[in-house]
Amino acid sequence: MHRYKIIISIIVAFAATMSSWANSAGIIPQPAKFVNGKGSFTIPEELKISAPADCKQVVELFVEQAGNAGVKVKKSKKGADVTMTVDATMRAEAYSLDVSEKTITIKACDARGFFYATQTLVQLMRAGEGKAIECCTINDEPRFEYRGLMLDVVRYFIPKDEVLRIID
Repeated sequence: MHRYKIIISIIVAFAATMSSWANSAGIIPQPAKFVNGKGSFTIPEELKISAPADCKQVVELFVEQAGNAGVKVKKSKKGADVTMTVDATMRAEAYSLDVSEKTITIKACDARGFFYATQTLVQLMRAGEGKAIECCTINDEPRFEYRGLMLDVVRYFIPKDEVLRIID
């Protein structure tokens, strides 16, 4: 009888882990809040994006990465499919990503928040094979005020110049 309890506990723990993974659409790192919606956003042949002026580098990187995911992106002021707006009430690096059937809205208070939101959006594009994105709402922010980096130079040889570049 005791064995059955252990086996059932393992199955329940595994199922709970898998449902949590399914709810986040496989986004890495898993966002703080992920809510599935109904329907999907069909990615047009040319996705139009509108962003604040101080996010030029973020948009350029997004255009490149979306292109690698099979999605052509063009900057646009009017009639944009993806709209990036500043929300000063949000914490640093936090973002809100809302995918509806007609538009995608990204809100953040700084360029780093927009960067993380676009990285999430690229992952969603890849999951939909560049054709569609399932409707969802994602709210995320860092759990800690600092970020870490592990540099394993023993297993993977990294030239000295590259190590110094990473540290800078």
